[in-house]
Amino acid sequence: NQLSSLNLKAGKKSQKNTAYQLASYYFEVARNLLKEKYWKEQYDLIFELYLRSAETEYIMTNFEKALELCAIGKARAKRQVDIVKFLEIEIKIYCGKNQPNIAVEIGQTSLNLLEINLVDAPPENLDIKALADFPRMTNSSRLLGMQILELLWPPACFIEHPLRLSMLYTMLDLSYK
Repeated sequence: NQLSSLNLKAGKKSQKNTAYQLASYYFEVARNLLKEKYWKEQYDLIFELYLRSAETEYIMTNFEKALELCAIGKARAKRQVDIVKFLEIEIKIYCGKNQPNIAVEIGQTSLNLLEINLVDAPPENLDIKALADFPRMTNSSRLLGMQILELLWPPACFIEHPLRLSMLYTMLDLSYK
């Protein structure tokens, strides 16, 4: 367990310094040291390890490996928000694979898990200038929802998805709440 933590720490440092190949190695060593039981006993450690591993593989365009890691992470995640973090990586992967329809579909699943419903119209009395003066958003689910919507917007526009305006309106709506 301590050796896994050290490898995770080394991987994070390598990731931060854009040494992704080295980060991938450290993360893999850490994953190989941990057993299945750690998903129950050391959830936060192993969750972060799988999330960072998937991110690193995505960045290195090892999409299939990243998808495998996401599948494991989603299957063992305890919280909806943790599942969405893996889905966020999957959205990026399918955008990178030029499969925007799949990316948008995964995004819709993510929003459902976060209990964010798309709205059909912009907020009433919309004052765009006032948005800059709003307090910083602190709700972690809403912040993650905004990240998902920001990721979805370009592929939705590219494929002229019928919900693209609803995505924009929802971003505005979340900002107003």
